Amino acid sequence: MKSTLKSLIREELSNITGQLSSFHDSLTYFNDCFENLKKDNEKFNTTMKKLESDNNELRGTVTDLTNRLSLLEQTSLKMCSMLLGWRNSIVDNNRPRSIITKLRSPRQRDALLAAVASFNKQNPKNKLNSTHLGHEGLSTPVFVAEHLTPTNKSLHAAARLKSRDLSYKFVWVRNGRVYVRKDEFSQAIQIKNIDSLKHME
Repeated sequence: MKSTLKSLIREELSNITGQLSSFHDSLTYFNDCFENLKKDNEKFNTTMKKLESDNNELRGTVTDLTNRLSLLEQTSLKMCSMLLGWRNSIVDNNRPRSIITKLRSPRQRDALLAAVASFNKQNPKNKLNSTHLGHEGLSTPVFVAEHLTPTNKSLHAAARLKSRDLSYKFVWVRNGRVYVRKDEFSQAIQIKNIDSLKHME
């Protein structure tokens, strides 16, 4: 009886030992899998951080190159754009006609802009208009401004829109650069790119 009982116990213990050994092997396997996943995740995170860093660096480079290209384009223009206020519903679809005139130098451009500003200041009730240019008929305003590249034109429009929303009093262009100012007592802010609009408060 005792011999049979011992044999049964020995056999049961042998089964338990085998199960424990199998469980240990499975646990070791899953632990190895977990460690491999952990290493892969660490590599993935490292790669992602490097990609984010490279992406930010590339964005900065693209922004810098875009600003340089825009500046070169604006400098090469050396033009002044005169927006004439008279309308022709047949030819211009009832919109002001633009005339672009190329000047010899930025100095001439600045002199023309200053002259127009001075004239309008001295004649607030009779600012520059089509009759001053010899156009007969209805007197309509004539606006004179720097001719901007498409990039700076979009930037100028965005700055005007943001200035209106934030009640900025002044938005202007000087040497192809866009500036804004909250009021007479505030410091001017140069709007170099769309991100610069974030500095407006």
